[in-house]
Amino acid sequence: MPIQKLTRAEGGQSGSSVLTEPFDHLIQHIKQYDPMLYEALKRVPSLIQNITDIQDIVDGIPSKSKYWKGFRAILPLVPPVLTDVMDNRYRVDIPDGKKIILGGVSATSKINPSIGDLSADVLVSIDASVTFSSIFNGTSRIKIANGAHRGDLTALAIRELNLDDELRIDVLSNGAASGIEIVGWGTLEDK
Repeated sequence: MPIQKLTRAEGGQSGSSVLTEPFDHLIQHIKQYDPMLYEALKRVPSLIQNITDIQDIVDGIPSKSKYWKGFRAILPLVPPVLTDVMDNRYRVDIPDGKKIILGGVSATSKINPSIGDLSADVLVSIDASVTFSSIFNGTSRIKIANGAHRGDLTALAIRELNLDDELRIDVLSNGAASGIEIVGWGTLEDK
């Protein structure tokens, strides 16, 4: 859009001409009355690019965090009460020569359970999906109680996950909850 100038009489403001766009007027004002600030503002786009470049470098640095995400399952809608509910099974992807020692499993919901609990089992296969075993002790399962937002469980029967292990999620009851995230967390260690 071309910038239109108004004469002093038309704009009703001081100065020989006034730009119709307030931002353009501000820039003209800064250019005239504070040339150093104007020059600094001209460098902002390159500064923003430098910040983006730095963030790319930071994102590439491995986390120094004590905890490592062992797996993450997202169930966006109200999940059906079925075995193997995810579209794809989760394959453990960690650096070669490492293992994850699980510390626990946490589940959260966007819409909390309202007609009972949400209960799910997490099963792992070490033989390319031929057999699966629950990672939980006995009959324990990850649960979000009716009306609650989160559930945590640290009593696990299987704590070690290795490269290329496969996981599946079985929903035992959904409690009408939706937006479910189930995360297994632990530490990354050498084998």
